[in-house]
Amino acid sequence: MKFMKSFVIMSKISFLILTSISLTSCSRGVDVLVTENSDKTIFTMKKGSFLEFGELCFNRIEVLKGEDTVWSFYSPNNCIGLKSLTYGDVPNGFSEIVKSQKLISGREYLIVARGYGWYGEHKWISGANKGLESR
Repeated sequence: MKFMKSFVIMSKISFLILTSISLTSCSRGVDVLVTENSDKTIFTMKKGSFLEFGELCFNRIEVLKGEDTVWSFYSPNNCIGLKSLTYGDVPNGFSEIVKSQKLISGREYLIVARGYGWYGEHKWISGANKGLESR
């Protein structure tokens, strides 16, 4: 009986350790910066402190307003390198899932950029940083 209790406790501890390692290894690795100029919103992706190797590539990018998707696209074949993109312009090699909707000034949005093993996200308020970079 004592052996079974020890085994169950060790199993739970192992599960927690493995879960925390997997969450850490698949967590942030990409910093997404937002710049708004006149009528354009530009997203720039940079390697974060957790991502020290490999090409910075993505297979899905979404822009959300609350729980609603206002723009989304993905790569049907593989991970594609991207350093920046302009809201509404689908980069070569990607397929649009949700056509871009007009961004409303003063509303909060979230961009989520996903690659294999990492992601980046950034919240910003549209129109609040015209001509400035939002980190």
